[in-house]
Formats: sequence, C-alpha cells, structure tokens
Amino acid sequence: MISRVKLTIFTAIIVLMAIFTGAQAATSNNTVGFEVEPVASSYQVNSKVSYFDLKLKPGQKTNIAVKVKNTSGKALTINTSAATATTNINGVVEYKEVKADKSIDLPANLSKLMTTKTPKIKLKKGETKTVTW
Repeated sequence: MISRVKLTIFTAIIVLMAIFTGAQAATSNNTVGFEVEPVASSYQVNSKVSYFDLKLKPGQKTNIAVKVKNTSGKALTINTSAATATTNINGVVEYKEVKADKSIDLPANLSKLMTTKTPKIKLKKGETKTVTW
C-alpha cells in the first residue's frame, strides 16, 4: 500500500514538475511551453485516470515514464526531476524541492527514491521525448 501511495503522489508531481524545472522558453497566455503526459504502465490500477495509480508488491520496483512535448515556438532545454507536491498557506499547489527529509504525512522523500538517467532533455520545436524513472 505504501508503494501505491508513493507512486500516486509521484504522478501528480511529475505532471507538474516541469513548471519549476527551469525550462528556457518565453511563455505567453500563461503556458509553460511544454506538456507532460504519463506513459501507461502494466501495473496501472485504473487506466481512466491521467496519473500513475500503480499496484506493486512490497519492495517491488518498476520503471515509469512520461512523454514531454515541446509546445512552444522554439527549442527548449528542460531539467527533469522528481519532487513532492505540497500546498502553500493559500492552498496553492507547489512543486518545488522540500528541504526536509520527509513530510510528517509521507513515508518517504520521493526525490530520493526515484532516479533518472536523463536529468536534462533538449526538445526542438514540436518534438516529443520520453523520460523514464
């Protein structure tokens, strides 16, 4: 159950992590210039949701992936990382690195559990690449 909770939280993080990863693009109309979409896993419990809801056995590991698409009008360089989603005092969701080892409510720090061999990707205009954790 803990693995499922971690992966569900991670999914929310991945989808919006890119907002705070330092994409180098001019944005307009309140867009960040790229989109992040989860790639379906064979361990997905509910295929109708747009986040990772995986069922794994205790201690089991798996890879997960997301597609990152450049929707801006120029080339982008995007840093990839995992971070835990939190809410600020105004109730706004934030996706930035938390300095504490773990939250009172979370069993582990996701950024320490998840690694990728692709810490940075370069996307040409309109290009899509897959990042795996």
